[in-house]
Amino acid sequence: MGSGDSGPVRVGGRRRIGPHGTAARVSVAAVILAPVAAGRFDPKDVVVGLVVFPTILLGWQGWRARRTPAESAIRRAERAGRERWAGVNLRE
Repeated sequence: MGSGDSGPVRVGGRRRIGPHGTAARVSVAAVILAPVAAGRFDPKDVVVGLVVFPTILLGWQGWRARRTPAESAIRRAERAGRERWAGVNLRE
C-alpha cells in the first residue's frame, strides 16, 4: 500500500458498500430469485448455476494461470509502479 492508499473502507469490521452497492445486491438477488418466486423452478438451472458455470470459470482461470505465470505478472506490475514513480514511460 502506498502512502495515499488507505486500504478497504471498513466500519465496525464490516465493509461499507454504500447505497449503490446495496441497491445492486438487492437487484441481482431479485433477478435471481424471481423465477423461484413465480414457480418456474427448474433443477437444470441449479445444476448449471452451481456446477457447470463454476467449472467453466475455474478451468478458464487455470488456463490463464498457466499461460501467464504469476512471476511475470508481478514483474509487470512492479515495472508499471516504477514508471509511475519516475514519471516516465520506460517502454519508449
